[in-house]
Amino acid sequence: ATLALGLFGGLGPATAVLPSAGLGPIDPATGFPSSYTDGNGLSLQPCLDGLPICSTTAAGLLAADGSGEGFYFVANASLNDAAVSFRYHSALEGAWFAPPDPTGAVNNRQTFARTQISVPKGGLVPNAAYTVTDPWGSIVCTADANGFLLNTAKGCRTQTTAVAGNFTNALGGRIGPFLTWDTFGQAAGGPPAGYIGDFVTPHVVTGSPTGFNKVRIQGPGLTSSCAGAAGPIASCVETDLFTIQGKVQPGASAAISSSSLDFGNVPATPPVTKSVTYSNTSTDGTSVNITAIAPSAGTSADYGVGGTGTVGLLAPGASCTVSVTYTPTGVSPDTGSVVVSSDTPTIGDRTITLTGRSVGIPFIETPAPPAALVFGNQSQGTTSPENIVVVGNTGVANVTLVSRALLGTGAGHFSLVGTTNTCGTIGADPGAGCETGVAFAPTTPGLKNATLRLTFSDGSVLDVPLTGSGVAAVAPDAPTSVTATAGNAAASVAWTAPVNTGTSAITGYTVQAFDGATAVGTPLSVAATAVSATVSGLTNGTTYTLQVRAVSAVGASPAGVSNAVVPIAPAPPGTPTGVTATAGNATVSVTWTAPVDTGTSAITGYTVQAFDGATVAGTPLSVVATGRSATVSGLTNGTSYTVHVTAVNAVGASPAGVSNAVTPQAPPLPGTPTGVTATRGNASATVRWVAPTTGGAVTGYQVKVSTGGVQVGALRAAASTARSLVITGLRNGTTYSLQVRAVSAGGAGAFSTAASVRPLTTPSAPVIGTATPGVAGGTITARATWAAPASNGGTAITGYRVRALRMSSTGAVLGTTTSAVQPSTARALTMTLPVLGQYRFTVQAVNAVGSGALSARSNLVAGR
Repeated sequence: ATLALGLFGGLGPATAVLPSAGLGPIDPATGFPSSYTDGNGLSLQPCLDGLPICSTTAAGLLAADGSGEGFYFVANASLNDAAVSFRYHSALEGAWFAPPDPTGAVNNRQTFARTQISVPKGGLVPNAAYTVTDPWGSIVCTADANGFLLNTAKGCRTQTTAVAGNFTNALGGRIGPFLTWDTFGQAAGGPPAGYIGDFVTPHVVTGSPTGFNKVRIQGPGLTSSCAGAAGPIASCVETDLFTIQGKVQPGASAAISSSSLDFGNVPATPPVTKSVTYSNTSTDGTSVNITAIAPSAGTSADYGVGGTGTVGLLAPGASCTVSVTYTPTGVSPDTGSVVVSSDTPTIGDRTITLTGRSVGIPFIETPAPPAALVFGNQSQGTTSPENIVVVGNTGVANVTLVSRALLGTGAGHFSLVGTTNTCGTIGADPGAGCETGVAFAPTTPGLKNATLRLTFSDGSVLDVPLTGSGVAAVAPDAPTSVTATAGNAAASVAWTAPVNTGTSAITGYTVQAFDGATAVGTPLSVAATAVSATVSGLTNGTTYTLQVRAVSAVGASPAGVSNAVVPIAPAPPGTPTGVTATAGNATVSVTWTAPVDTGTSAITGYTVQAFDGATVAGTPLSVVATGRSATVSGLTNGTSYTVHVTAVNAVGASPAGVSNAVTPQAPPLPGTPTGVTATRGNASATVRWVAPTTGGAVTGYQVKVSTGGVQVGALRAAASTARSLVITGLRNGTTYSLQVRAVSAGGAGAFSTAASVRPLTTPSAPVIGTATPGVAGGTITARATWAAPASNGGTAITGYRVRALRMSSTGAVLGTTTSAVQPSTARALTMTLPVLGQYRFTVQAVNAVGSGALSARSNLVAGR
């Protein structure tokens, strides 16, 4: 194939990574280098075994017309996003600059490394730039005017300069180290023996010097997203599947999956571990002898080497893992290397370069990305209060903010002037952070978007989206419910804040008094939270209105106008009217009507004062403003009094309203109850009476209980309507005298004549004794015994009555035999019983009141 040379249109700058390390001797059969060896020690020869594992054959490479080509290495990938399909191709190949010279005098052979991306079916945004990141860096491709990327001189292609007879330019390309299947060098699951892939199966790979073993394309119009370290990446498509072509050079060889490990910025914890795979890729059965795996001299102690790597022989096709753990301690940057040493000929030492940084890692804490710092609506021409961005540091070292900048088309509508900025050096201590502020100052209406860019001493950049809407400036509406109240050479005014504050917050109010259309005095300014004010320096007797305006950064609202008021000098209330007094017992009650004229302020209360002629009697009595009556006590019965009532407000007291003259009098005592009788009860008595017909009104009665001339307990009370009372707690057998007296407001009257009563009741139950049977062989008899009861009921026991109870075998009473009343002195009785049987006895005592309670039943005896 005859190829054009150089870097073609549509590309941005390419990123050179690790080039190939060297090339082998010229193969006399082809005239091309026998192999190329990458920085990881992997040597590849031209793959000339034909499809499917190689693109061509030796005959195809050596075609007489110069159209042949052969590949040392190929990595192809396909990426699909909605209607857009990308084709990716990277290769190290040999070809012809011109057809072969039959004489052999001119060497028209060439080798070169190239990467190309194509979109043959279009679908991209015309003339838009797309960033392609692959295992060796990034390039930028620009779509043509129709949205295509074509595999032509106008497509997206970069390659080393091709020169006839030159095989070394390819070493300076962007491809290297070579990619291999991630199972390369393994007995199970690996590619065909002697190859790095089968050139058919899309497979995950290893070999990227940065560890990015993918192809990722970002740009406008893409609908997919990719997984990024800080979250999803929008407008992005990627794949980690490649079809790989490459044939391993015969002989002893070994390869490492990456010749460098870059740990990036790492916080103190947790440590980060990365690894490389060391593989014996020999094709001639040679084992590789690993003599050591160790850090090189001067390597930072922050790196620890481990893994499954062992010193000794590594069989053909076998692999081991070399792991490195990075634990930063605050020293940055950390550098060093790990050397895998071998004494096997042609293998030598393989060095893995180590790089890590324990620098501070600033991050935006508030607003949490990707959220914007939102300002809302702001009047054009005004500046909002600042909003705060909080910056933190998750690293193990300090980081310093070196600049703040506003970017984007809306940057001119935001401001950093006078805003907070505590972000000097941000410490690495847990919780360390700082604040930086932004204000929104739109100059025109509409949505405004910008970016706050924070640049730090380590070169890192953090962007914070800013958004707010400018609105046309509108002043507040007028305050409502503006109500004025007159004072002494002053007027107070109250209002309700307007619901519509316009496009800017209310910052205060102005209050202005007007005499007709003429402003009076200087406007009064009050705070934005105020809803009332007082204007002083006015003239009593002049009519005023008060105008209130709300003020914002835009200006003043229309005026809210109050009712008209006339300031007046302060005055007390008028005189209470209808003052009427009524005499009581050493008291006078007074009522009145409130004055119609309350003066210049509300009535706060009343003062009531009794007078004996012109002399003040007692202490003035204060009454609440709603009161219309009062009672003056502590007066002298028989003395004539008038009562003075004055109304009081904030100014003072009114003239007194004077009542009629009244004379307090003590009320008369009640007469004496008559017809007093008493009826006995059990430890009680009921006394009855007839109400007195003379004296003062009865408010109640009192009953006195006496025995032997001595009062028993307190007087017993009864209501004014009562005509009897039960007296409890008396002792049976004791004679009591009961007397009744009436009570009125003037006091207690005389006691009535006494009624005598003696409470009585029946005796309590006797105490049953032991019963005995009669004499055997005689008349059927049995004997009962008992003891006297504990109480005789208040009068002497006159006898006892005995009952014989004939009992069944189940305890039921079959019959009763009752004796005649026995003498009071009897304590036993033998009874003749009607039939042979079993008996129990009970006994009851008898007194003048009647028969008492039965005793308990006796023991069971047999009549005989």
